[in-house]
Amino acid sequence: MKTLIAASVLSLGLVAGSAAFATPAHVPLPPEKPITLAQNDVTSGGITRQITNEDRAYLRRYRTERNIPSVTYDRHIVIGDELPGSVTYYQVEGRPSVSNYRYTVINGRTVLVEPTSHRVVEVID
Repeated sequence: MKTLIAASVLSLGLVAGSAAFATPAHVPLPPEKPITLAQNDVTSGGITRQITNEDRAYLRRYRTERNIPSVTYDRHIVIGDELPGSVTYYQVEGRPSVSNYRYTVINGRTVLVEPTSHRVVEVID
């Protein structure tokens, strides 16, 4: 009986041991990918819009022609941030694809926002 128990324990040890060699104790997981919008996709109030390179170029030119002063802001601005109501927002005219938004200049960058929530939908260098 002792031999049978010893043989069973030994065979379990060999099976468990071979499983330990087959599967490393630490299995590296793939790196997490941040959830980001594609460069041209802007989610705004549940609606995805396309901000084209032509829109970006228009907004850069539009802002430069109007000589809008830059506001200093102590945080890094990213899409989805809600900006304070104390910032001055300007209407975009002459470009129907972005005319529903407002813009401002923060830390030298043109920032496109939703007019009611002041949520950032695009940051243009």
